[in-house]
Formats: sequence, structure tokens, C-alpha cells
Amino acid sequence: MKLCQADSIRVLRISDYNTTGLTGSMEMKPSPWNDLVKSSGVSNKSGESGGSFGIGKSAPFACSDLRTLFYHTLDKDGIRSYQGAANLASFQYPDERKWLKKNKGEITKGKGYGILGFIQ
Repeated sequence: MKLCQADSIRVLRISDYNTTGLTGSMEMKPSPWNDLVKSSGVSNKSGESGGSFGIGKSAPFACSDLRTLFYHTLDKDGIRSYQGAANLASFQYPDERKWLKKNKGEITKGKGYGILGFIQ
């Protein structure tokens, strides 16, 4: 809670240039964008590409005090895509919360996604 009330929050920005970007952001099927942003333990790399188990993409969450990332890409087709992802702790509800439609002992989901948009 103190972090959210702070005057400023540190952020890490990683950018690349002159690449093809993460393609497939508008697709529901597996794509480089979905594999990075929305999948766990998934990799579409082949050949001599580094990594292959899809677990390295979890590392940036450890650098975020809020365990939240915002992704942005401009792909080779000129599509800009934005996505937020939070990897939060799961917890068990101590009592019944009808307004949330949650029962005592129910466990919350630890991951959340918010689509920020697409621009063509």
C-alpha cells in the first residue's frame, strides 16, 4: 500500500529498434505476442535461438515492486499493441463476500491481464 501512495514509482523500460516487433497481437491463436504476454511455460523458438522453455519471460516481474508489466510493440505490419499484465499473489478469502460472489475459502487467481489497445 505504501508503494501506491508514494510520490513516484521506479519503472524499468526495455526497448528494441530495427526488429520485426512481436507479431500476432490481434490473433487468438498462439503467436509471438501471445506467447510472451499471455502464456506460461510456452516458447515458439526453434533452431539455435536462446531459451526454449518460456520461463525467462517471468523474470521481469521480479524487477517490479508491483509485479506488473506493460508491454508495447510496433510490428512489421505497422500494428501497435499494448498490454498490461499483473502477476500477483493468490490468497484465500477468510469469509464470504457476496458482493464479490466469493465464498469462504475460495482462492483468488494470481494473474490478471488488461488490454490497453491496438492501433493500425
